[in-house]
Amino acid sequence: MTHGSHRLMLGLLAGLVLTTGAAAQQSPVTSMPRPAPQSGPAVDESALRYFARQGDERRLRAETARLAAIYPGWVPPADPLAEVSTVDESLQAMWDLFGAGDLAGVDAAIAARQASDPNWHAPKDLVDALAASTAAADIRAAAIAREHARVIALAANHPDILVCTNVDLLWSLAEAFAAAGSDNRAVEAYQFVLNHCDPSPERLATMQKARLVLSADDLEVLYLLERDGEFASVRVDQARQMLADVVGGALRQADPAAVSLMQQTVAAEPSAGDLRLLGYYELKNNRGRQARMLFQKAFDIDSAPESITGLALSMMQTRDLVDAESLLADHRYGSDELDGLYLTVANAVLLAMPPIELEPDTLVRITDSINEAKDYAGAQAVGWYALNYQQSQTAARWFQKALEYNPGYEPAAYGLLVASDKLKDRETVKEIMRKWGALSPRIALFGTPGAPTEAPVISSIPEPSLYAPAVYRLGSAPAFLLVAQQTAAQKRAYAQCGTYRDPATLSPAQALPRAWCLMDLERSSEAEAAFRRAILTTSVTARTDGYYGLTLALLRVGLVEEAAIAAAAMPQSAERVREMQLAILSSTAVAYFNIGRYDEVLQLLDHRAHMAPEQNDLLTIRAWSYYHLGRLRDARHIFAAVAATGYADAQRGLEAVEAHSFQ
Repeated sequence: MTHGSHRLMLGLLAGLVLTTGAAAQQSPVTSMPRPAPQSGPAVDESALRYFARQGDERRLRAETARLAAIYPGWVPPADPLAEVSTVDESLQAMWDLFGAGDLAGVDAAIAARQASDPNWHAPKDLVDALAASTAAADIRAAAIAREHARVIALAANHPDILVCTNVDLLWSLAEAFAAAGSDNRAVEAYQFVLNHCDPSPERLATMQKARLVLSADDLEVLYLLERDGEFASVRVDQARQMLADVVGGALRQADPAAVSLMQQTVAAEPSAGDLRLLGYYELKNNRGRQARMLFQKAFDIDSAPESITGLALSMMQTRDLVDAESLLADHRYGSDELDGLYLTVANAVLLAMPPIELEPDTLVRITDSINEAKDYAGAQAVGWYALNYQQSQTAARWFQKALEYNPGYEPAAYGLLVASDKLKDRETVKEIMRKWGALSPRIALFGTPGAPTEAPVISSIPEPSLYAPAVYRLGSAPAFLLVAQQTAAQKRAYAQCGTYRDPATLSPAQALPRAWCLMDLERSSEAEAAFRRAILTTSVTARTDGYYGLTLALLRVGLVEEAAIAAAAMPQSAERVREMQLAILSSTAVAYFNIGRYDEVLQLLDHRAHMAPEQNDLLTIRAWSYYHLGRLRDARHIFAAVAATGYADAQRGLEAVEAHSFQ
């Protein structure tokens, strides 16, 4: 290392050298013992000749530079392979151990020789080489362990090893500076390599490593040292990462230059991975047509599940649902994700408004897949599809099938109610209202003015995640479009948000009032999507309101666990916390009741009862739970009390208890 290089490295290390002793407080350069210039210094060239014999060009260059720095005026031998007059076999064995990387063996050999010959001292070249290799090994170990302060301290005490032949140590030092928050020193370390280390592979690797730890602005400083476009691939990697961060949600928007660079890259040398990345970026920005073209190109190059998923999602965003179903039907068994996405698309096709008239083969394919998967949401979607085409008997069978797959699925019960009413099947209508009236307000109000009677519509399209899409679904309880409204407030709400609008086209400030409007219309799935858009706001107050609304929307569509997560996302007022806790407990109790977990229903209701009194609907659920558990006395007591208020389901429960008592 030259004196100029020493000064540059000292600049890197200034202010971060550990000061644990007098020696440490000295300059790493001035603290090194140097022989005074003299005539014909005795230079130990054994290491130089050893590396020459081994053919180790890297170490030969490093040793030559080291000796030149220590002994000014020293001239390297013209032929380091030339035989010397005498050979110290013991010393040669030590160098052999050193060359093999056995540093402990070298130490042991030195100690053994000194024990047998107290007057013998290891040559300075060997001692220095051993110390340098030990320090380098220590720095590498500290870097692997991510002990950044130790990396910096070791480098400060051993600047002579921070040379181009040990470029990995310079990289480790730069990464340690960046981890310690000293970005300017990290930049200087990378600059040192780019200014002094010529081999192109090492320069490119330096930029690749710098990209992982430096900001875009700091990288621009290093790009100034580029030669003949050698860092072009690094710029592309940087653009890839920016787009990936946008798609993954870590970054709000990408630099237009990065987008342009990726577009140029795929135009010049298209790859499926880059095309998919650009496709997901376009999807994120609600540009489904552009996304579809990109995913189609990716699919043409590589028909992997990732390409198929992206292509199907782009079709869904542009509402080309039949195309998406056809694509996935041919590839649905390629992965579990594709299989799940196919069912989502199939449901969306069935629930589309206005209805899509499907070819017979397509309809058979969809219904077969729903039966195969025992997909209760899909079965009820077939029911609504049949109702749209006035096939009430077929619709009723599919709603019944959905209830067979999931007896607690309220949308199917409601669909069966509508179909049975159209069929004039009064007994089934009465039975559904008896069983579900206490659990579903829309079933309890069925037949009254303003009650919902329309088929469900698609409320949202699942948002894609980068490369590994999660399980896609439209929600366990699709929204219902209300045609007749009961109050003036609901009429105003319908005028404001009665038609579908993609939440991605709204700003967070626009999404929040629309979400509450949708809640007024009982379009909870659409409200959920709008609330998810609203919580992206920078306003703490608005974000708090958004999470509150999201909790209520999730509860309405039956996603209790997700509602609990949303409820805990932001601090809320004591009143809201209590309201959400009560709602979550109530919803969980209803869900458990629907699947017959009566002991847990009672535990949840007991917990809730400590917070607020139970109304007739929950009291009736409690009584029915007692009934199913054989606690008839407790059930009779509650049924009688609630029936006295005129609550019909409680009266039916009381009759059931009495009938059971006579058996």
